[in-house]
Amino acid sequence: MTTRTTNRKAALVAATTAVTLALAACATGPTPQQKSNMSVYGDFKNAWNHHDAKAIAAAFATGSTYTSPAIGGSLTDPAITGFTHGLFTAIPDFQVEVMSATPVDESQIAEQWVVKGTWTQPFPDGPLAGAPPQSPWAAGS
Repeated sequence: MTTRTTNRKAALVAATTAVTLALAACATGPTPQQKSNMSVYGDFKNAWNHHDAKAIAAAFATGSTYTSPAIGGSLTDPAITGFTHGLFTAIPDFQVEVMSATPVDESQIAEQWVVKGTWTQPFPDGPLAGAPPQSPWAAGS
């Protein structure tokens, strides 16, 4: 056997071992912390779908911010409550559909979601107060 063949076999064994270890790690499932984070995440998305502005704001730690391109900046409570209340008033059928949500590590979740709803009236309060359905960030405008 030549040195070149031996090196290829060693590289193949190393690669196979790395893949096996990675698959074994995936097979063990989420850690208790990741399960807890996913539960909190689920409660947060449910608050959006139940139009519970206070529960949404309560999900943020003191001093935390909510940032969205729709508002052009960051909000803290009580502005989070005002924004979400205005959102649910202007878009009464607002819903978040989670396409996927997967723990990345002990403190992060990768998610894909789609927001659905019909903007029927101006925002009553919050950073978009008075913004009509024709606002520049409305879908399709």
